[in-house]
Amino acid sequence: MLESESIRMDTPSRFMLTSIAWNKHKWKDVDTESPTGHRYTQRNPGHESFNFAFDKPNLDDRMYVYGYSAGMRRNPQRFLQPGMVFFYSHNYSENTNHIVGVYGNARRLEDGVYTSVDKFGTEELYSNIIAEQNYSALFPRYLDADTYKGRDWTRMVPQGGIRYIDRDTAGQIMDDVVEADDNRKLRRIKSLVDDGRADDYAEQEHIVERHHGDPRNKMNWKPVPLGITDYAAKVRLRDNQNIALLKKQFNYQCQICDKFIITKRGGRYIEAAHIHPKREGGSEVPSNILILCPNCHKEFDYGDVKITKHTDSMVRFTMNDVDHSIELVSPDGW
Repeated sequence: MLESESIRMDTPSRFMLTSIAWNKHKWKDVDTESPTGHRYTQRNPGHESFNFAFDKPNLDDRMYVYGYSAGMRRNPQRFLQPGMVFFYSHNYSENTNHIVGVYGNARRLEDGVYTSVDKFGTEELYSNIIAEQNYSALFPRYLDADTYKGRDWTRMVPQGGIRYIDRDTAGQIMDDVVEADDNRKLRRIKSLVDDGRADDYAEQEHIVERHHGDPRNKMNWKPVPLGITDYAAKVRLRDNQNIALLKKQFNYQCQICDKFIITKRGGRYIEAAHIHPKREGGSEVPSNILILCPNCHKEFDYGDVKITKHTDSMVRFTMNDVDHSIELVSPDGW
């Protein structure tokens, strides 16, 4: 049993366990013969029957895979997206619990997708998760789920439900998967757990999705406290709320060149740059952050930059011999 427990159900996380019915065909075909504990699923194929068939016609493609989770239908408000969805299943024939696979960079489909699949019968296959193919896999060897069960859990995952887990638990799962069958794809998926930037990005999206109205109303005007890093160094904790709201305030456009990157989901990608570097004590207060495209961000960090004036409401600087004067967000306006 791991020392780390499940995180509180009201704590946002980008790591989730979800329950799916057992399938003797490794979730690549319909299975109405395996005992599942449900009379309905013994007579009708579960929508998760094709979760790990990554070539479903008119649905999956080279980039994305579609799947199903009953727990996802309940609109899990605390799931930070994109996140990682680990699939748990109970084998009633052997009375064993397994973690069988994972979807990486996964998102919940708000409206779901219905698709005709030949072997699914008269009903259409319903999908409510989309994930990236390169970061999703059926595990070559199923993991004993009880190994990761917290002391306070009455069951691993509620039937047809979900459970949020912390990064340590997700990391242990992927460590064990890679140890059992080391290959490039599994190592790539494991890297998602260790990517702190993914944590930040997911939390920032979550903040923006839950926020309505003027972003300045929810900004923190004082630096967040100092915190201890994994290396016992004291630095200011990252203020994802301010970064998320500042990106929204500037419409995800670079404050220098007005450009941004269009993501494959159709959104805008933009970055946050510190005027006073974080390594020197800089924080994410609005007066210390510029919203920049990746090119301008790197030029600001590594180019010849001379700051000539910096107040709570503006910053003036030369960058590689080009003058810039930029307004900053302040409590009084922008």
